[in-house]
Amino acid sequence: MGAIEFRLPSRAIREALDNTADYVQRIAEARRTECLYAIADVLDENGYLPTGTTWDVEGNLLYFYTYKEDSDEDLAHYFHQGLIYGPNIPVFREYAYSDGRRYGIGEPYRFVSPKGQKKHLTGEYIASQGPYSPTGVSHWTEAVEEGGELFDEVVERCEEILRR
Repeated sequence: MGAIEFRLPSRAIREALDNTADYVQRIAEARRTECLYAIADVLDENGYLPTGTTWDVEGNLLYFYTYKEDSDEDLAHYFHQGLIYGPNIPVFREYAYSDGRRYGIGEPYRFVSPKGQKKHLTGEYIASQGPYSPTGVSHWTEAVEEGGELFDEVVERCEEILRR
């Protein structure tokens, strides 16, 4: 699983703005980079990204990276798709009685797979996904594409950038 890449919907933004205006024609590299960062900011401010998501722009692409505690693996694809990979064994926080016996309590704080077993799709989806949840919103890039619920906000931000 790796980073999610997103390309600036330049054509859709131009069409949403007055395509004949001089400032709209100036989506040069510097402004395109600013617009891509603005898209990430819109997603983050509206709670669409999983907790711990970072982003960077390289060329025409915006890359999202998500790392979680106790993992060096980039989990952006996992949270973007909202698909659960398994098998998963719940791990509970351990507590000890005064006599040394141990017990787990509450909700599992993470899941692990048995050593040596490859993960595969379980057919289930992450149920807790939604705006401002720690796992973000599945398929969050769709919100900033043409017709998405955050597209108008992206157009406004890009228009401000292009008018400078």
